[in-house]
Amino acid sequence: MSDRTPHQPALGRARRSSRIDDDNPEGARHAPNGVERALRQVAAAGAGSRWAAWLGPLGDRAFVVAEPSPTDAIMLWAGWPSRWRARPGADDTTCSSCAEHHGAGIEAPFVEPRRAWRARVGEAEAACRDGRLNKVVLARAAAFPAPPGRAYDVPATVARLRAAHPDAYVYAFVDGDGCAFVGATPEVLARLEGRRLRTHALAGTAPGDRPQALWSSAKDHREQAWVVEAMCSALGPLADRVVVAPTPRLRRAGPLVHLETPIEAALRPGVTLAQVIDALHPTPALGGHPRAAARAWLDATERLERGAYGGPIGWVGGGGDGLVAVAIRGMLLDGPRAWGFAGAGVVAGSDPEAEWRETTWKLDAVRSCLVTR
Repeated sequence: MSDRTPHQPALGRARRSSRIDDDNPEGARHAPNGVERALRQVAAAGAGSRWAAWLGPLGDRAFVVAEPSPTDAIMLWAGWPSRWRARPGADDTTCSSCAEHHGAGIEAPFVEPRRAWRARVGEAEAACRDGRLNKVVLARAAAFPAPPGRAYDVPATVARLRAAHPDAYVYAFVDGDGCAFVGATPEVLARLEGRRLRTHALAGTAPGDRPQALWSSAKDHREQAWVVEAMCSALGPLADRVVVAPTPRLRRAGPLVHLETPIEAALRPGVTLAQVIDALHPTPALGGHPRAAARAWLDATERLERGAYGGPIGWVGGGGDGLVAVAIRGMLLDGPRAWGFAGAGVVAGSDPEAEWRETTWKLDAVRSCLVTR
């Protein structure tokens, strides 16, 4: 998916970064006001410039970086936000008022009508049913315009995401024109400590008050199994040993619940975090299975430019240890405009309306955190 696959990571060491309230993990760091104050300080100090934030779950790492370079380890994809930057002579998908206030503005992501997206799910299900694919993940974008006279407040939105998703990895990347990509992802691609690698297969979604419906869904368990199989196969050449939990478990993620299968590996000497990411990304939880066939199918059918959505993000330490997550549950903010991104895994037997509902749950989980000023 040359135009739709998120950029590969450029690993580096974080510079000019600061921890957020590490000395008081039960206090200000966990409170949205404390997070918001720290973000506003960085944003104010670098007015008109770029800044990035990485807020791990309580007890994990939290950083804010002013003016991150392309090799900083807070956002591990290259070239953001060029995928969404308006081209010279762009048509009316670029809002003239945003272009006036934010330089060139950004090109609005393609918002696929409900009927068209459901039809595409039906085509994907047919491709899975006749054996061309095992699974494919269809993404869509939704527009969230601010009320008239209002604009989105990035630090306040990030703080709200942190408060609503305390077990997620909250991320933000703001460019010099005020455009931002923010989100709260529950999905870890790789966590490396020495030679010990931890990851998980995360697939299958339901509202948090309906965990039993997810647990009893044969479709979601099939989807989960394809992800586990592909991830273990990718890690095999890099590891002396790969250990997989015998059964999935339920994983809470804000207002949602997912099926999760923990995976651990003892990497071979010399294997780096970058090699692990290259082998795993994109997993079938993001693209599909088999990988090449799913990517070709999406190239032919998906008009949405995914941009940074689904890209690898995280941090890496000086000794090579690090944590990289997947930038899902993300939103693109540009003044009074915002778009959310979500995907749904399609397998044989998938129902188009059920997949639409799943993406709506995911979009609502982040839309509810938007704050205007």
